[in-house]
Amino acid sequence: MDCEKAHDGEVFATYHLKGSTYPGDARIGDSAGERCYALEDGYAMDGWAVPDDVDVYYFTPSEDSWGYGDREVTCVFGNTTEGRTLSGSLRNDESVLDADQVAYLDAAHVLNTALGTVPDAEYVEDDLPGYQAWAGRVSKAITRQTAMLGAHHWQPDAKQTVNDLVADLDKARSEWAKAAEAADSDTYYSHYDKGSALLDPKRTVTARKALGLATTPPSYDDGGGNSGSGGSGSGMEV
Repeated sequence: MDCEKAHDGEVFATYHLKGSTYPGDARIGDSAGERCYALEDGYAMDGWAVPDDVDVYYFTPSEDSWGYGDREVTCVFGNTTEGRTLSGSLRNDESVLDADQVAYLDAAHVLNTALGTVPDAEYVEDDLPGYQAWAGRVSKAITRQTAMLGAHHWQPDAKQTVNDLVADLDKARSEWAKAAEAADSDTYYSHYDKGSALLDPKRTVTARKALGLATTPPSYDDGGGNSGSGGSGSGMEV
């Protein structure tokens, strides 16, 4: 069906399972969820351009179809509200983006991946070593991100805004590095708060606008990013 017409879902990836014995519905479902979300970035590089009422769904082999050789998992974008459809394609990858947009999103993906590895513990006090390790991963990701942004030759309209963003990222990297070495949770929170503020997605809007990318940050139902005396989480996507 033409993507410009109303449709129930948009297939963005497929992959095949291995093995001769059916793994079971739960195991296949868990695997499909993890793999499809990972494959999403290859099709929709700019997560900000995916509407908040769209989520990832998947079709998997059943026990019966497995017996006939079915091993294919299909990853699909669909509306989160039952009965609502999609209109237009959500595809934004190298086939439709320009070189500057791809360079920015490739670099942002490095940081987003690290931010997504936040520990399961809700509070830093419950797993300080885990949060220290996470902060270290974020710090290293920022180092790599800024290197990638600095190595690209930007068009004049975007160059200054990207340079300004890199300056913010350098400051953020320093705070996250200090959080990684914090001796106690209070010190961790102090640097985490500063580092998180410098990674506020809103600070990237100017650069995104100059690059012609989506400028409305995704919403997060889990309220991530809380800190201070409460929990700590990523809840951000740059």
